[in-house]
Amino acid sequence: MLLLPFRSRPLTGLIMPAALALWRPAARTSNPRRIALLGTVFGFTASEARFAHALLDGSSIAEAAQTLGLTLQTARQYSKQLYSKAGVRGHADLVGRMMTSVVSLL
Repeated sequence: MLLLPFRSRPLTGLIMPAALALWRPAARTSNPRRIALLGTVFGFTASEARFAHALLDGSSIAEAAQTLGLTLQTARQYSKQLYSKAGVRGHADLVGRMMTSVVSLL
């Protein structure tokens, strides 16, 4: 995220307008090695590992479900199973744990 002041005169006396840019890279292609490693390190099933890989690449639960052709209910169940197996309490903790445990190994 980047905030920069505009070089023109402010619209009001105290507030300076700013520009906001948000960049999100396109989803990566499937990485079979990383998916297998997720399964091995955390004990995820093949389906859970594919779902975890999508989360690791920055997808939300709903986006991962759509990408993998899962119902939202199934995706939520997978996420609960992933949290349990990884010993975490939420999405952010799961991604952080996977990043420190798996990405550093690749």
